[in-house]
Amino acid sequence: PLQLPGGGARPGMQTPSSVGGTPGAVDPKKKKKPKVSLSDIPELIGYKVQRYWPKEAQWYLGVVTDRRERDGAYCITYNLGKKDESMEWFDIDAAEAIGNAQISHYQRTEEKIDLRRHAGTRAYQNSSVFNPNKGKKKTSGGGAPSSSMGGSMGGGYKSGGGPAGGQRKRPLAAI
Repeated sequence: PLQLPGGGARPGMQTPSSVGGTPGAVDPKKKKKPKVSLSDIPELIGYKVQRYWPKEAQWYLGVVTDRRERDGAYCITYNLGKKDESMEWFDIDAAEAIGNAQISHYQRTEEKIDLRRHAGTRAYQNSSVFNPNKGKKKTSGGGAPSSSMGGSMGGGYKSGGGPAGGQRKRPLAAI
């Protein structure tokens, strides 16, 4: 029984050692996710960015939610946490090197969010940055935007999202 202050025991209560464990011991069956240190998160993760889609002649607001190691592309998620959440892989480093939003179809805002506060979103759950041990998910090649950079900066959408797949992003004016 659990000892209460003053030496009394509360009926029906068990101590950790009375249920087969050592006080303070961690159950090996319950593995904790490794916590990601802020220093391990790439600097651009969490920034709100604007992307121009020439076919729609609209700027859209998204959030940088992931970085792909093999090619350095970043994941931009639109409608974060909404039912119509969609994403694209985009070469932000190349776009920022150009420095002209009208040519690169990209612009970073000054606003940055802490994605750890959005742990329930698909973007967070699928992020290799926040879940480094999670299996890598493949993306389809369809639905990539055309750009004045020959399409080299665009990427695929998961589940056929994006302009061609029926999922719509909100124009900047609507945010």
